[in-house]
Amino acid sequence: MIQVAFDAHVIGERRTGNETYARGLIHAFENEPADDLRFVYYGGKAIEQLGLRSRTRRLRPFTPIVRIPLITPIAMAMDRVDIGHFQYTPPPFSPAKTVLTVHDISFEIHPEFFPPGLVKRLQSTVPWFIRKSDHTIVVSEATKKDIIAHYDASPDTISVIYNGVPPGFTYCDDADWCKNILQPLALTRPYFICVGNLGFRKNQQRLVSAFATLVREKQIECDLVLVGQPHTGAEAILHEIERKQIDREG
Repeated sequence: MIQVAFDAHVIGERRTGNETYARGLIHAFENEPADDLRFVYYGGKAIEQLGLRSRTRRLRPFTPIVRIPLITPIAMAMDRVDIGHFQYTPPPFSPAKTVLTVHDISFEIHPEFFPPGLVKRLQSTVPWFIRKSDHTIVVSEATKKDIIAHYDASPDTISVIYNGVPPGFTYCDDADWCKNILQPLALTRPYFICVGNLGFRKNQQRLVSAFATLVREKQIECDLVLVGQPHTGAEAILHEIERKQIDREG
């Protein structure tokens, strides 16, 4: 039996796709368990509240500066972990093999979208962690190519595993149910939906501008729905929506 520690410290933050990714993997691990794997999930208080069948370990203190380099490897040694799975930042010195998930390296390609301090930290740590980890998972071919180009990483140590679709995303043929869901949102006709934190990095400002142009030129008859939490640059998106405001008659 292979003992796997999955770093779930993002559970409870409700900030970005990193938590969605972690929740999705935990759901799959718990509902479709492998015969040769046994999981222990590391996190904060929120991980204990999930009611998982597998073992959970609340790491204390939870502050990253202590949790990452010290508390996590101690827990892995105590749990006799064979493989640790982390997103972006594993312990610098791990007592087990390490699998790293890197969603993108946009901090290298578009550093202007991030705080300077964060950019400097990621640019100095992520390449080192990728080289040191036993294997790296990326969610797209584009990210794999970016990592190879920027860090001269070996393609053999990187696997592309696309994000899955949660069970809730299924086709609904109940017209009344759909109508009841959409009515409070004033959505009565076809629409495009864009899901992601509102900010410079996701480029919704350009999306709003392009959508407004298509509506003005009467090339489409639908609505645009943006779903996400406001981040740096959200004000510019809201300003663009007001500036490009077009009624349904165009």
